[in-house]
Amino acid sequence: MLMYARDGAWRHWVCAIDASRKVVSLRFLCGVRLTAPPGTLRPGSTTMGTLDLASLDQVEPGLVADLVRQAVALLDELGIAGSRRGR
Repeated sequence: MLMYARDGAWRHWVCAIDASRKVVSLRFLCGVRLTAPPGTLRPGSTTMGTLDLASLDQVEPGLVADLVRQAVALLDELGIAGSRRGR
């Protein structure tokens, strides 16, 4: 699994990518708090949300970019370590 975090704050990663035989998954640590069209993010735990993609045709670059922006902004809002305002 590839994990992406800001400023080396790996405990509070923004998103992660992993692949299985059937799907590529884009996981968001605080995914349940992101705004996405209904049915887009699959809940994975009490906080995580996952976008499952079975083919390249399913990738919506605008949606992915918006989810990443929201996830980074949420880290700032929560003042989590590694976010620019949280320092």
